[in-house]
Amino acid sequence: MAKLNKKHKDFIEVLKKKAFHIANACDAFGIHRQTYYLWIRKVDGFKELIESERMRLVDTVEALLYENALDGQQRAIEKFLQHNYPEKYGERINLEHTGKDGGPIQTSNVELLQILERYDIKDLLKLIASGKDMIDITCPGEPKDYVPAHK
Repeated sequence: MAKLNKKHKDFIEVLKKKAFHIANACDAFGIHRQTYYLWIRKVDGFKELIESERMRLVDTVEALLYENALDGQQRAIEKFLQHNYPEKYGERINLEHTGKDGGPIQTSNVELLQILERYDIKDLLKLIASGKDMIDITCPGEPKDYVPAHK
């Protein structure tokens, strides 16, 4: 691994000034974005120093938020409570799922033996290893039937 040097540290200073926006920092510093990612992989301590500086920024922002909340700033109070007590003050989202035309979701249970009857075991293992999310288990002439490839 390469050693962390002044150029890397100077880049991190630019990165901080650009609010850790990688593309903007690279443009301002005059390097290609790929150089940044190469440094992340190849320069000993570079990634860790960036994370340390990012956490320092987070600590500073959290302290300012806390100060603003103590000063009575409504939005700061809301954010502080939402973050620290999400079960009481956090946003709640309800998601409802329906099937076709708002009806119930159609499901089917396919037994492992049914699948094994339709495929040679080697072909089935190839399908599972293919990485697909769903496997077509339809026999020729039948309507399409898909099952999850893995859980």
